[in-house]
Amino acid sequence: MTEHGHCLHGDMHEFIAGRFFELILPERSTSTGISQCVVPRKAQFLRKGLVINMKKLQFSIEIDASKERVWATLWDDKSFRDWASIIDEGTYMQGEMIEGNEIQFISSVNGYGVTSLIEKLNPNEFILFKHSADTKESGQQKREKEWTGGTESYSLTEKNGVTALIVKTDVPQELEEIFNIRLPKALERIKTLAEKCN
Repeated sequence: MTEHGHCLHGDMHEFIAGRFFELILPERSTSTGISQCVVPRKAQFLRKGLVINMKKLQFSIEIDASKERVWATLWDDKSFRDWASIIDEGTYMQGEMIEGNEIQFISSVNGYGVTSLIEKLNPNEFILFKHSADTKESGQQKREKEWTGGTESYSLTEKNGVTALIVKTDVPQELEEIFNIRLPKALERIKTLAEKCN
């Protein structure tokens, strides 16, 4: 238990601060409608001369709402704070959603986070982030690299009023178990929020 009440081990809380996404197990559909699938490729990045093992993870969910509604649920400040806090308490986002801009994802609980470049943006359909720096002190200082070099994307496809949301991300291997629990809950929250406002 950390000083902030999180049941995580020591530095593990630094790894997830400001992060929010998916995990990977053999392909299956859960009772909640969230799909997981195996992505065999692993990414490797350097951290203080060591190789960081990253896994490319993917989750998907179908939402009974337009892609515009789902997109707004993902990135409007109030709803973003709501679902992202399921992954890491107090997570918020700073920056303007424009291709080529940098966005900061920060935890208000401990000040840790990640700065990410928006590499590609097609509003209401697709966004790709590339993590350029791990940060602390609410984005004011850099910290040991954990997410740097990884990517994260959100893809939305609508058919007959139902939007399929697919989230892909590179996750440090040691966080697989944690994200496997929290990410499905975050996707369910996105679904609830989007459908409630529909």
